[in-house]
Amino acid sequence: MPISKIQANSLAANAVPVTGARNHIINGNMEINQRSQGTANLSGAGVWFADRFFSQVHGTSIVVSGSRSTDVPSGTKFKNSVKFSVTTAATGTDHYTRITHRVEGYGVKTLGMASSGNKLVLSFYVKSTTAGTHTVGMCNGYRAGTAYAQAGITHTYTINAANTWQRVEIPFDSYSTGGSADWKDDNNLGVEITFVAGQGATAHGAGSIISSHNTWEDFASSAFVNPKSTTDNNSWGTSTSDEFYITGVQLESGTSATDFENPVSYGDELARCQRYYEICDVKFNGYGVGGAQENIPQKVTKRATPTATNGTSGGYTYNWTFNSISSEANEMSVNGTSSSGGYRVHRYDIELDAEL
Repeated sequence: MPISKIQANSLAANAVPVTGARNHIINGNMEINQRSQGTANLSGAGVWFADRFFSQVHGTSIVVSGSRSTDVPSGTKFKNSVKFSVTTAATGTDHYTRITHRVEGYGVKTLGMASSGNKLVLSFYVKSTTAGTHTVGMCNGYRAGTAYAQAGITHTYTINAANTWQRVEIPFDSYSTGGSADWKDDNNLGVEITFVAGQGATAHGAGSIISSHNTWEDFASSAFVNPKSTTDNNSWGTSTSDEFYITGVQLESGTSATDFENPVSYGDELARCQRYYEICDVKFNGYGVGGAQENIPQKVTKRATPTATNGTSGGYTYNWTFNSISSEANEMSVNGTSSSGGYRVHRYDIELDAEL
């Protein structure tokens, strides 16, 4: 398939980015998939088909299957994209399907997003069965709980032809909120970028960016922020023929997009992903009776203290009762008990989650 290029409406300690990197999106080529997630139905909580990108669906009737695909734009170096396929069509207008990437506050600081006068560009490759106007939302973060001040914007772009890969470029200005919305420039959530595959006319609801398209605004919300959509990409999701693909996501400084910046190496990009999520293969062997603890260094120091979860399958335990896992940003401790003497073994994958 040919690739067309379009431009959207133009708008006047362990840092994440690799030194000198232009692209502040991690795993924008969708190549890293530590969770080994295969084809699965999307959920409200989110499914990770590629590291650093989580996919969600909302609606009482719609069912969307997601996967990591090998369908990519021709003439590029990409190997993977994330794919959505509608398996049960939506009824009514209260539904959405989307994929989100969250940038750490250090990236916001480097890009200068929190102060006025800076130029930035978001670019990506997209293919959809539905041509027409689509939306991308950006906000300075969902933190759950009571309503809090934040800033957001809904960008629009046009898919010119169905079933055809094209590159989208969205230039925009940075935004100073004047202190009403809290931009983070540390290891917390800096900016959330949401790509909408399809959205019903009433799905944006009360927790939405509600002003005009392509304009920053301050508002308060205690819910996920849905990009404004009353007339945009509404028909996607209403047919079981609907599909959506995305890859090559890049966020950089400047007035126009540059070619996608490929990672220095697979290992380098994997390490950047492991700052937020890692699977450790734990092999704990020993002798004796009673409690025991094994301190295990993490492969990469985490953004923050991760949530540690013992693997539920594929492991092996002999003469050992698993008790708990404790963790810090760079180390974890596996604790257990042996009720009888002799050899004991604990071999399981431990998931460490410090996602934003």
